Amino acid sequence: MACGPQVSACALASQYVSESGHILLINTTAAVAVIREGIDWTYTTTGSQEHFAKSSAPYYIQILKPQTICMLTENEAYNISGRDMYKEEYEAAGIDILSDEIFEPGTTDFYTIIARLREKDPDLLSIGPRPASGILIVKQIYETGWNVQITSHGDLMSEDMFRVVGPATEGIIAFTTVKNYWAFKDEMIPQAALDAMGIDLDWYYAVADSYVETYGTGQERWAVEYYAIVNAFINAMQKAGSINDAVKIREALTGMEYEDPNGFQQVLPTQRFKNWYGVGLFHESATGMDNYEILAVSTNTDDWQEVWEVEIVKEWPSFPELREIRGY
Repeated sequence: MACGPQVSACALASQYVSESGHILLINTTAAVAVIREGIDWTYTTTGSQEHFAKSSAPYYIQILKPQTICMLTENEAYNISGRDMYKEEYEAAGIDILSDEIFEPGTTDFYTIIARLREKDPDLLSIGPRPASGILIVKQIYETGWNVQITSHGDLMSEDMFRVVGPATEGIIAFTTVKNYWAFKDEMIPQAALDAMGIDLDWYYAVADSYVETYGTGQERWAVEYYAIVNAFINAMQKAGSINDAVKIREALTGMEYEDPNGFQQVLPTQRFKNWYGVGLFHESATGMDNYEILAVSTNTDDWQEVWEVEIVKEWPSFPELREIRGY
């Protein structure tokens, strides 16, 4: 049994060993391909990029109401997966995708790409980079003076982005988890959602604060996610009545329900956990990813994570209002 790996590409590579060796993996990877036909020994506490798209794209489509979108994606498993899923949602809604560009990892100069995208004048620019590339893209867009509304279909937001690019993050709308240390501290989550999630804030803070004491400032964001993996193993072992029979522990996982600092946990037939996701409006911050508003919260209402219910938390303008507000 193993906790992790935490990166989709690493998880995919490790499955050649874990599947043949019946090694049970629980991780937080989200690429759709991580859980696929024939993969029986991998579970993940997060949804897939398909679920991220199904939970947040309805907000982008129904509330922002863009007519045209440009997409820019880093050629990496997690983000390509996200691009495919969001693109499917946008096309189904009849939105015109003006550009769908993919760039290679290691790219540092995005000015030419930005100029091409700006010329197309989309309502919405949806980007899917890894955090380091995201910093460069957002910074360079800001430097060109293009105030286009940015949303994400990948791993855009990071602590360093706020510290490095400063005002360039202002107004970005991005998928985010609502089970987030800062969201709870700032009371941005509606009480109805907290009640539905079953969050025990005292337990949550205790776990998050212990990680800060052990690993330093900035670990609050990841603390409870990592704890969830360990707690899932412990509960599955207790249910199976064994600490070393991987077959029984895997059988115990499916359908398992238990309490966690993250709230009520349920392991679904998809080999992923039930989750709540949010759409966040981010503001400039000098200290990290701690200054944002929750615009919407959504969760799956079926065991197969095909049906999602979106709750609007904060009203936000649609196009063309956003074009006028942002001036592009």
